[in-house]
Amino acid sequence: MYQATLLPYDGGSDEYTANTTSLNIPSLRFFDFPIPPRHNQLDVLEYIDPTTLQRVSNLGAIIAYAYAGMGPKTASYLLNENICQAKNRLARDLLKAEALIESAGPDAIHESYRRGILLLRWRAETEQKGLAALRDSAAFDGSLDERFADDRRAVEACTASSLPELTKRYEAVCRKLHVRPMKGIPRAPDSPWASVIPVPNPEIKGSPGYFDTYFEDILGPGYLKNYPKILHYFAYGSAGYYETLNFIDGKRSVLDIYEAVRAELWSGDYTASHSLSLEETAEYVRLLNDARVISMKKR
Repeated sequence: MYQATLLPYDGGSDEYTANTTSLNIPSLRFFDFPIPPRHNQLDVLEYIDPTTLQRVSNLGAIIAYAYAGMGPKTASYLLNENICQAKNRLARDLLKAEALIESAGPDAIHESYRRGILLLRWRAETEQKGLAALRDSAAFDGSLDERFADDRRAVEACTASSLPELTKRYEAVCRKLHVRPMKGIPRAPDSPWASVIPVPNPEIKGSPGYFDTYFEDILGPGYLKNYPKILHYFAYGSAGYYETLNFIDGKRSVLDIYEAVRAELWSGDYTASHSLSLEETAEYVRLLNDARVISMKKR
């Protein structure tokens, strides 16, 4: 009755703005095919499948009840599930990084290795943040502090073992390609965006997909002609733009944000249509700055 597929998050309704960093309301979205007519004169109750509605209602109620009624005893089950999935995600991303290195030619081998390292570091950071978010939940009290410490160490251990394994694979492929491996992690290409740090405007909340006519009001009609690299659907439906804004924290540079978003999209198996180049990322940041959604400072 409840067969479902978990997919990478790509927005779809009001949760698109709730999930943003500025609002920080964790949300799930249930989605089913076929899509009924929306936002027109045919959008009527008769198009709702009562069986699907019942399933979604039950699932929503079960999830809400499970979290609302969670205490220290039942919370340990969630910790078990979380660390199990964390190890699986770390192992999966290691395989992705190794596959990229193995498919790289002589000109791309060093950058492929660097991308793999960044992916594993991003994954470890994400898992640690997930643990911290659980720790801050009202369901967890001091009785589970030791468990949290153990799980943090487990993530660190998985990451520590993955990095040498990736380096070993990189060196083996270099030998096969008759390329001298680089010592340490290859440096990022020189970019002026490595020293530019976007700072969020605390008065701006949510996602541009729900800003209505904000950009037109600030920048004028036809403003996108001044940003030719930005796709017209930047405000809604692209995980690349969405996550770029979410990663703006006043600490990361534009280059850091670009690489973090690239790692996230790669880890989540997003299609290429969601990806942004560094040039697109920089132009999007410039748009946000011009629209006063952010400001910019130099490192």
